[in-house]
Amino acid sequence: MRLIRHGEDGLLVPPGDSAAMAAALRRLALDPDLRERLGGAARRSASRLFSWDRAVARMLALAGKHLSAARGG
Repeated sequence: MRLIRHGEDGLLVPPGDSAAMAAALRRLALDPDLRERLGGAARRSASRLFSWDRAVARMLALAGKHLSAARGG
């Protein structure tokens, strides 16, 4: 699962590529509409991916798996 989708909810740059990082930062600095669009999409994505309901569901599933294994099932 990708947390950041290039151009949808963020900008990705290759690791160690300082020129690409500078270009991405420049693009964001000069384009308030892009900042707003990417920021809004990132907030919605984070709210969906990291909600309390989702975290609780994952914890319950994990606990159930381990309890079942401990009981030999």
